[in-house]
Order: sequence, then C-alpha cells, then structure tokens
Amino acid sequence: MQVFVDHNIYLGAPTDDLNAIVNATNAVFDEDLSMYTLPCNSTGLPDLQFTINKQVYSVSPKEYLTKLLSGNGMCLLAIYNNLNTGGFGPAWVLGEPFMRSYCNIFDVGNKQIGFAKVKNSGF
Repeated sequence: MQVFVDHNIYLGAPTDDLNAIVNATNAVFDEDLSMYTLPCNSTGLPDLQFTINKQVYSVSPKEYLTKLLSGNGMCLLAIYNNLNTGGFGPAWVLGEPFMRSYCNIFDVGNKQIGFAKVKNSGF
C-alpha cells in the first residue's frame, strides 16, 4: 500500500547530511512511505544542530520524529533528501520540525530575520 507523505512540511537535508542522520538514528528506509522510519521508543538519539550566522539552533528528536498513525510503534524521520537546490549546491530546508522549535522574528526595518526558542511546542 502506497502512503502519501507531504515532504514539504519536513526538514530537507543534503544527501551526505541525511545519510549521517540515518546512521546516527539507525533509521530504516520504508518503501511504502518513501521515507525513513524507526521505533518511537528509540533512545540516545542526537539533537540536530544548525549553525546560522554563528548561532547554534538545536532540534530535538521530539521535533524531528513523527508518530505514524498505524499504531505499530514506529515513527517517521521527518527529514527528506533535498535534491532541489536551484543550482546553489547542498541546501537545507528548515521545515516544520525546525519551526516547532523556533519562532521567526522579522525585522523589516533592518532587513533581517532571527529565531527565538518557543516556550512550548504544544505537540
């Protein structure tokens, strides 16, 4: 049975980074989902760390794992292989797992954007 997964809401990672995350989490590729899965009760999973303008932003496994609705105790690794970089080389897409962790702060007057840690993701 083929299941539709909307990649646009997940983190998009360059191939080498995705492979490193898969190895660090022991995730397994699920052909039906075309995504990586792992047991929801997996322990010792790393935080993902993004460095933007010398500031480190961490995304916990709580944010980058999504429980599958099948009730089988498996979670989806909410990260896909971002192959569409528009010709600018390896690029990340900071999707829903990042946005559940950080709010966007727009400073239009100074033409800059920042991020603030959320107090509670509500998930």
